[in-house]
Amino acid sequence: MCIRDSYITPPIQNYVDGPSGFAFNPGTALSPRFKGCFFVTQFPSGKINAFKVEENGASYKMVDDQRIATGTAYVGCNFGPDGALYVADWQGGYPLKEKGAVWKLDDPKEAGSAMRKEVAGFIKSGPSKVPDTDLAKRLGHADQRVRLDAQWELASRKKWDLLTTIAKNNAAPQLARIHALWGLSQGKEFDEALFTVLATDKDAEIRAQTVKWVGECGKPADLAKLLTDSNMRVRFHAAMAVGKNGDKTQLPGVVTMLEREGGRDACIRHAGAFALSRTASISFVEKMGGSLMPWVRKVAIVAMRDKLQN
Repeated sequence: MCIRDSYITPPIQNYVDGPSGFAFNPGTALSPRFKGCFFVTQFPSGKINAFKVEENGASYKMVDDQRIATGTAYVGCNFGPDGALYVADWQGGYPLKEKGAVWKLDDPKEAGSAMRKEVAGFIKSGPSKVPDTDLAKRLGHADQRVRLDAQWELASRKKWDLLTTIAKNNAAPQLARIHALWGLSQGKEFDEALFTVLATDKDAEIRAQTVKWVGECGKPADLAKLLTDSNMRVRFHAAMAVGKNGDKTQLPGVVTMLEREGGRDACIRHAGAFALSRTASISFVEKMGGSLMPWVRKVAIVAMRDKLQN
């Protein structure tokens, strides 16, 4: 592996010709078959593909790739409040025919379902007049758009105590707890007691989102155990948090993480280089260049490159 391969984080997968439109099923759109799917349109081949991802180390891998439509030159796409997928149509090649259209893709068996009607109603009315208690319930809703509306509204109301209560409630839905942490991140509201509780949560994704919250708030925290967590996504976000909060006391933990990693995961290498370039002194990085481990030396070189460029 050359140095260039170390400072360019690779994509999950090289994929399709002419990707243009890109959308994620918010959770209640189309049908259960497409729950958790990303959708991409291909211009000019006139195809639409859907795929899912699974956790793979600190990143993800693509699974269940499938073609769902072919025909005209599709470009942009997005989901409507009704749960259908709407796709813009380029109409022809060059020169343009100036007869573009919008196509609607849906599952007739699911269109107009009670859940879809509820989501459309929530989106239309908005969250501004919804009581705090109802917004708290919506943080665990099946539709991402409803959850985000509730999160943003609670953050705008500065309901930090309520968001903290939801985040630490291990009986609450996982997504509700994650959105609560995101809401706290919006206000850069860091709570040491909450961090202490969540840093040892049994759910690895909650631990990952906890260290991400630390980084977003830019606050120092003891990340030593999280930098050596059994889950790679937790380690990744912990190292990124060190880079964001600039806490030099956590740098030995970053080095230990890199030494144990063995250079296998590109995202871990990126997070380590990010933490070092943002936080470590030049002399600290130079000392890492003397490591007996080649992957550690490469991360040190990438970190030094970033420091000198910035």
